[in-house]
Amino acid sequence: KTIANARAKKLVEEENTNLDIIDPANIISAFHPERKELRRLEKAEREILYHMLSHEDAIKFYEQSIDGFYSTINREIANYILEYRLHHDKIDISGLITEIEISEAVNKDKLKNELDALASEKTHLPFTPRVLEDCKKVIDQERSNLDFKQRIAQATLGKTEEEKARIIADNLRNKK
Repeated sequence: KTIANARAKKLVEEENTNLDIIDPANIISAFHPERKELRRLEKAEREILYHMLSHEDAIKFYEQSIDGFYSTINREIANYILEYRLHHDKIDISGLITEIEISEAVNKDKLKNELDALASEKTHLPFTPRVLEDCKKVIDQERSNLDFKQRIAQATLGKTEEEKARIIADNLRNKK
């Protein structure tokens, strides 16, 4: 909390304003810098999911190139799309939602809502193989960043400040 407060205060000073006027994206970064990575990762996953709903090539790309999604909800929706595609020639959103409805999933309401929201979003790029490749690059990069940070957090747990600094320095050298 103290670090987040210091970041927010610094942001306020840099912006020469108050918290009410700061761009919300900057506030999120100030208080939770890891959320920037999660947001980029989420957007890339949703872009691929969106195209999976209407393009067979996107489904094939997911199966061949993506090692599952980081987000549990996105991963579950992708699995439903893959399963639905095995039994149908084309993805039908209402049919897919019905499949989720009759499933025994505990979070089926959340899955249906997410799928409905995803299908109605108008902010997605037109489908091209390049869009999928770009999304994969973002997914790989952000997952690597998150994995690295989790490894560091685990390795420094219960260590002195000096040991933490050494561990972080060693890991940064090895990351390059």
